[in-house]
Amino acid sequence: MLEKFTWYKQSAYKWKGEGVTVYIDPWGLRDKEEPADVVFITHAHADHFEPEDIAKIRKGTTQFVAPRDVAEKLGGNVKAIRPGESLDVAGIKFETVPAYNTAPQRLQAHPKSNNWVGYILNLDGHRYWFSVTAIRIPISRKSRPMSRSSALAATLT
Repeated sequence: MLEKFTWYKQSAYKWKGEGVTVYIDPWGLRDKEEPADVVFITHAHADHFEPEDIAKIRKGTTQFVAPRDVAEKLGGNVKAIRPGESLDVAGIKFETVPAYNTAPQRLQAHPKSNNWVGYILNLDGHRYWFSVTAIRIPISRKSRPMSRSSALAATLT
């Protein structure tokens, strides 16, 4: 089930399916990578949104999905999203979940008001949860049951 994923560092992944290449938080990429059909970005921190790495995989038809503050910095085909949406891009169904800190000492690092997200991606009949910061927030428990799914989560520092 996970053989189609390449992990780069922290929460940066590539998923290679039949005729589609998807990146999540591309960062720490090698110089020569496969072009992206779709790029999902969780939030604006440099270890999740790195324009130099995005340039390595971007092609004219690449579609981007990102919170509004990141979407405004990307040109081209960009879908600005917020927590709580269920959408489809390039045939990939996905849900957005809130991603923010609840620990008092971390509230300013990932504030709820930024509307940053984690993603539940439907890929090849499986659901994968890229939770990033959402892993400890109460609303995450309200997500639909995830049978045939995997959680790919990274903790932010």
